[in-house]
Amino acid sequence: MVTPLYLWNETEDPTLPLHPDSWCARLGDTTVADLCEVCDSSPQFLLASASDFTIKENNPEIFLREQYNGDGTWRSDGYWTMLQSDMSLLGANEEKIVKQLVVDFEAEAQEPPSQLVGEVAYSSQPKCQVWKNIGSRELKCLTAFDEAQHAANNTRADRQARYNTFYRGKYIGFRIYTGGVGGSSCFGQAALAVAKANARNF
Repeated sequence: MVTPLYLWNETEDPTLPLHPDSWCARLGDTTVADLCEVCDSSPQFLLASASDFTIKENNPEIFLREQYNGDGTWRSDGYWTMLQSDMSLLGANEEKIVKQLVVDFEAEAQEPPSQLVGEVAYSSQPKCQVWKNIGSRELKCLTAFDEAQHAANNTRADRQARYNTFYRGKYIGFRIYTGGVGGSSCFGQAALAVAKANARNF
């Protein structure tokens, strides 16, 4: 079944004639009672999309965005997700060196794994920052061994997503982002290791 072209007509003006291929024309004299004489299904949460002008069911277990192509076909696009901090003095109004970004996460297994990109920003003023890409890490258990090797050696995955860096500024910020391939992930921490310039860590 081809999706109707309009709700009422091409301009969606109800004072103008009803288009024969509109949603309202297809419904005709159908009422809500006609459609819901037997309603024993569970409730559904629907979303309206302004990008492809469709209404879709929201399913929190699916980590892809279903998009209508406009020709009767559909595609599934991965989400882009970003976590970004403010530019901060981090409690010290002086020059600092950002040494590392550490991220803790839990990700569902998928092949290939999504990439988690890290970036840091530094500046002397909060709105005049410079962003630097500091690499990417795979969204999976980070370890040199597979599950069978860990079982045989009575060990565990023990690596964190660490991004080493060395940039200097008074204001410091960071962001991490991933997307394009779907998959679930949950983040517990994103933290910076910072030192005062020419001083000890804090």
